Amino acid sequence: MISPLLLAVLLPCLLFFVSTFWNLFQNYCAARKVGLPIIIVPISPENPVWMLLARYILPLLQYIPFGNGHFTRFCHIGWEFDEKARAHLELGDAFMFATPGKNWIYLCDVDAVHDIIRRERQGEFARPVELLAMLDVFGPNVSTMNGPDWQRQRRCTAASFNEQSHVLVWTESLRQGQQLLEYWKESHGTAPSSMARDTRTLTLDVLVHAAFGKSFDFYPARDKISAAGPLSYRDALAILLENAILILALGPATLKRFSFIPLLGHLSKAAEQFKGYMLEMFQEHKNSTRNDKAQGNLIESLVRASVDEKLISQDEVIGNIFVFNFAGHDTTAHSFAFTFMLLAAHPNVQDWMHDEIDYFVGTENVLQVEYNQFPKFVRTLAVLVSLYGHI
Repeated sequence: MISPLLLAVLLPCLLFFVSTFWNLFQNYCAARKVGLPIIIVPISPENPVWMLLARYILPLLQYIPFGNGHFTRFCHIGWEFDEKARAHLELGDAFMFATPGKNWIYLCDVDAVHDIIRRERQGEFARPVELLAMLDVFGPNVSTMNGPDWQRQRRCTAASFNEQSHVLVWTESLRQGQQLLEYWKESHGTAPSSMARDTRTLTLDVLVHAAFGKSFDFYPARDKISAAGPLSYRDALAILLENAILILALGPATLKRFSFIPLLGHLSKAAEQFKGYMLEMFQEHKNSTRNDKAQGNLIESLVRASVDEKLISQDEVIGNIFVFNFAGHDTTAHSFAFTFMLLAAHPNVQDWMHDEIDYFVGTENVLQVEYNQFPKFVRTLAVLVSLYGHI
């Protein structure tokens, strides 16, 4: 006879596994109708709990046979970088993941991808807003909208992405890169253990300068301290971005309820202070945009769209500030980290890039190199495009 306590513990687990299996079976049946090769992934890639735990669990499972090995190959974030083109060489230009959540199609055909993007922009394909809803951390934004709402928000944000902002990115990248290089040279030629975190700081500094008009000098990860007082805008944002999955999964309200836990309390404090900074930025630019109708950076464009044009609300302004910080920083930071590691592993490619940079820059002060020189660095662009395609 099973005790009531044991039954109370086992029944929810049993129901969860039955529900997961049933959803996976239904999605597999739907995937078979498409006619593409199918990979069964028993845990949804968008499952936030699995996103947090996979890195710790999968190393323990990789030596245990799971059928054809698809579980340990594909059931984790970043499998695309590990696989490179191997999955498409085995399965073709298109294949599917059948998961308990949704079915995913992976394409390796540039014409098909362009056609899908074109038709998505025309409203033919709707975004899976239920998967993107976690990005509504501080308010609705362009990443979580469909149809006319998406077009409205995109119109408000697109104006700031112009040649003027490209010049800001160029000049600030040179300044931050020079400061990063000086720090790394102090390491006597050895790669600092904080390399990945240092590239996150660099990309964050460039982003907040170009998009939000705030300027900071680079400082290495090893010099960061935990201050008891208020965090700066950059430090508060850095904490949120370093714990992005946690804050996206829980949200500020849940973090505040569990703030008695040290890690969550520290993250909750950063979220509150960052939102305070965003409100201050909104108020600061609210008056200035009334007197300056020229195109500005992202925050100025958003505030103008809210105050003068009445296109978006204050919550949508704040939501977009966060999501552009998150999306714009995370992808670039990871790409830079992989770039430096792979260049270190392939010195011949590093020398190939160096010859080009040395040819166009020579003995000129790097900080004086103009933005119009950018298109000349074809080799550098080729390397970065190749890396971005894998990451």
